Amino acid sequence: MTNVETRMTNDQTGRVSVIRHLGFVILSSFRLRHSSLLLAVLFGVAPLTAAEPIAPPRHATPQDAFNAFRAAAEKKDLRTCLRHCATRLQDHLLTSNLKFGYRIGEQVPKYKVTLEATLRRHAPQLDQWKDELITKAEAEGRKPLVVDLAAKIRDGAADKLALLADLMTWLADIGIDHGLPADAIVAAELRKLTIDGGTAKGVAVTGDEQGEVELPLQFILEQDGWRLMLPEL
Repeated sequence: MTNVETRMTNDQTGRVSVIRHLGFVILSSFRLRHSSLLLAVLFGVAPLTAAEPIAPPRHATPQDAFNAFRAAAEKKDLRTCLRHCATRLQDHLLTSNLKFGYRIGEQVPKYKVTLEATLRRHAPQLDQWKDELITKAEAEGRKPLVVDLAAKIRDGAADKLALLADLMTWLADIGIDHGLPADAIVAAELRKLTIDGGTAKGVAVTGDEQGEVELPLQFILEQDGWRLMLPEL
C-alpha cells in the first residue's frame, strides 16, 4: 500500500479526530497521555506473547464477577481480567485500541511496525484483509477505514482476548491509557449493588484518610454468567 495522504487534526482538548495513514482513514476520539514528542523518544516495547484460548468464566452473581476481575487485576493478569468483561466491552476495547494503535503508528512509525507484528501473530491474514478492504473502498470511491480493518481483525483473530491483552500491554508499555480501569479496582470494594433483571449497577470504592474515590460499574448477565461492563458503553 502507498501512503495516499497523511493528515492530523486536533481540537482544543488535544483529542485527535482524523488521521489518514497508509491509505486508511483513522477516526478516533482517544486522548494521548503523552505528547508526540515524548512518544518519539521512547525506545521499543516489551516482548508480547500469544497464549492458548481459555474457557470463559461462569459467575453466578455480579459480586463474583467483580471479585474475579479484582483478583486478576491484583496479579496484573490482563488477559484474565478481560475474560471477566462483557463481550461488548471486549469488542469495544479491541476496536478502539486498534484504531488508537494505528494513530500512534502515524506519530511514531516504528510503533506501527511493532503493532502490526503483534497483529500478525494473532491474525496472519492481516495483509490480505488490508488489500481486500482497499479494493472494496476503491470500488466504492472512498478511502478505506481503519474501523473496517479493526472489525476484520476482531472477527477473524484466532484468540481475540489474547490479541487484546497483547495490544493493551503494548499501549501501556509506551505510556498510553488502554481504557480498562484494572488498577483502580485492585484495592476497591463493590458497594451500592443493585440488580435489575439481566443488568446490575454498583460502585467500586477505594479510599484512605484523604477520602474515598468511587468508580461506577455495570454488570451484564450473559449466557455463561455475569460479567463486568463500563457504564458509558
